[in-house]
Amino acid sequence: MRRKGILVGATVVFALLSAVLVGQQSGGGYCWWGQREPIYIYGNCAFTCENGVVAGCGTAEDPFIIEGWYIDNPPTDYGIYLDHTTAYVVIRHCVVERAQAAGIYFNCVANARVEGCQLALNHTGVHFLNSRYNIVEDTVIAHNLYGAVMGPSSRDNCLTGNSFIENGQNGHDPEHRSQWHCYGTGNYWSDYSGADFDGDGVGDRPYFRLGDCYPLVCPPFVKAALEPPAPPVEIPSPVVAPPAPEPEAQPEPQPPVATTTEQEPPSQTPAAVVTPEPEPVPEPEPAPPAAESVPAPTPEPEPELEAEPPAEPAPEPAAEPEPATELPLEPPQTAPTTSTE
Repeated sequence: MRRKGILVGATVVFALLSAVLVGQQSGGGYCWWGQREPIYIYGNCAFTCENGVVAGCGTAEDPFIIEGWYIDNPPTDYGIYLDHTTAYVVIRHCVVERAQAAGIYFNCVANARVEGCQLALNHTGVHFLNSRYNIVEDTVIAHNLYGAVMGPSSRDNCLTGNSFIENGQNGHDPEHRSQWHCYGTGNYWSDYSGADFDGDGVGDRPYFRLGDCYPLVCPPFVKAALEPPAPPVEIPSPVVAPPAPEPEAQPEPQPPVATTTEQEPPSQTPAAVVTPEPEPVPEPEPAPPAAESVPAPTPEPEPELEAEPPAEPAPEPAAEPEPATELPLEPPQTAPTTSTE
């Protein structure tokens, strides 16, 4: 029941995606220019604007870009055909439907990349013939007779992160010389019967038909539809971050004052020196030298104190007892008595 629910959901999303693309609506930064004729490029010199190239110069850093084209029921057997090319090219955000042979056909092609495309209702979604070093990723390949085919002499191609939905045969690779998973990411296969008991989104056993060791249990484009709610949750985190730098903004006004602070530190340093200086002024530091001079004379007065007790009789020779000697002068008062005689 769960697998049927996933298949039904994938089919509904696929139908909605087709309606949006066919309706020439823009979303997620993509632009769709409506239906156009099939694209055929032979050799590196044929990557021109007339052949659907919208940008690039064919190097690894700046590949040719074929983007935004919708090709439905082409009069030829293919939608986009690259023949004998080695220049770097990216085919992205294109829709090819109801091609009689293949939606995208690579013949003797290297260094091509298909990403974010939709290949549906064709005989074959993408066909490789004598091609190598090509990549198909994040592409919906649905309701074709064959999803992806590796023809003779095709090797070292990589298919990862794609959604193979309800194709007659999702993949065909008799030589098994290409990779159906890259960097630990495989593809979604609608006929995969394995389970995901650990809930990591990858099947617990490989998709043995094509050797995909990391089969996805949910179409990647369905996961992408569920991811947009996450960014709004991340938006408040940067909003909370600015308050943190606000305290750092307080020291920021100080650098402009740095010119004044350069003058202030010298003024503050003397102030700091002045504050300790008045303290040493009343400090007893000058007193200790005075105290040192006091103990030196102190031993000298001690002998003077010993001389002071003899100095106490010094007041005895004062003239006060001498008037007492004048009292014996009273006998001259008797002299008049003698004179009376």
